[in-house]
Amino acid sequence: MLSILKNLGIRPEKRKGQHFLTSDEIVANIVEAASLTGKETVLEIGAGPGILTFPLAEHAGEVVAIEVEPAFVGYLKKEAKRRGITNLTIIQGDALRMELPPFDKVVSNLPYHISSPLTFKLLSLDFRLGVLMYQREFGMRLIAQPCTKARGALTLRAGYYADIEGLFQVPRTEFYPIPEVDSIVIRMEKRPFPYQLRDKGFYFKLIKVLFMHRRRKIKNSLLLGFMGLPGASGMKKEEFRKIIISKIPQEILDRRPEELEAAEVAEMANELSRELEER
Repeated sequence: MLSILKNLGIRPEKRKGQHFLTSDEIVANIVEAASLTGKETVLEIGAGPGILTFPLAEHAGEVVAIEVEPAFVGYLKKEAKRRGITNLTIIQGDALRMELPPFDKVVSNLPYHISSPLTFKLLSLDFRLGVLMYQREFGMRLIAQPCTKARGALTLRAGYYADIEGLFQVPRTEFYPIPEVDSIVIRMEKRPFPYQLRDKGFYFKLIKVLFMHRRRKIKNSLLLGFMGLPGASGMKKEEFRKIIISKIPQEILDRRPEELEAAEVAEMANELSRELEER
């Protein structure tokens, strides 16, 4: 790794989130978790010097690797040619700003400084499976269960699109340069949202309102943020109070947002959107 970076004249920059995985064992575990059959198209974002790219190409049908650094792009193309790899397409560009090509699975060590926007860009697309490495704190928020401090708006927003689970943690010592945090590899399996929703947009707005004051009880969170809900513009607080008392069970109103299951948030969204729509 060091010799590759030196030959390319690249000095890792913290502001770009450049911490390169160095463990072949971790790479093998990531590739295994992707359950590649040799027929699918795999997207990799942030290929860097290719420690994950080339093993993916050995097992996938096609690999499309996106890399923003021109020096890495040149190296990857040259190395792929040297190895006789013909199922690898390397694209120079910023994955956040470009239209991503069609893919079946995404397998990447994502740049940590753009984890959130990149994750939701990916989740909005049509694919089957993702095996993604994140900063541990961010990853733990993605997989957080009800009644845990890590559970928040991020958990529920991402859970709308996919079943998400943690696979294994990666110590910071497996990267160069060594970052200040450990990492975690996450598995995302895309699926339709499992609960009936009247209005997807309202559901997402409700999540935002609930977690703006996450330490308060749900009743108080709603009363503090209800003007952010579609259809609540111009409504008096007392009017909204009457709605939530009549439509949401008291045992729900007395809980805190992180205690909610997605099904309970969906039911709440349906009740409130119906009432506000009929005002």
